[in-house]
Amino acid sequence: MLTALELKTRSVKKKVPQKGDSKQMVDVAVPSRTLKMNVSGNSRDNHDKAVRDFADHLRFSNLLGPRLEEIRVSQEGGKLRGEDVVSYGIDCLFKLGL
Repeated sequence: MLTALELKTRSVKKKVPQKGDSKQMVDVAVPSRTLKMNVSGNSRDNHDKAVRDFADHLRFSNLLGPRLEEIRVSQEGGKLRGEDVVSYGIDCLFKLGL
């Protein structure tokens, strides 16, 4: 079950050649974007393979794959509506400037 979906954007500084003088490097602000998803499932079932397969599907997709720098997956236990669940965080880090 999808429990959260969020896009985070922040600026990071990156050194690039200065216009007109490629030997001179200057700092510019470029956007850094992360798509954060949380999914949860009943703790009695093993969802590890399904989450790994989903992350691989994203990583190798024709649309997202070339734009992604990295996919990070985390896992923790908890409760949702009184049920014991396993929650997975899937963070898709996009390449700088996209």
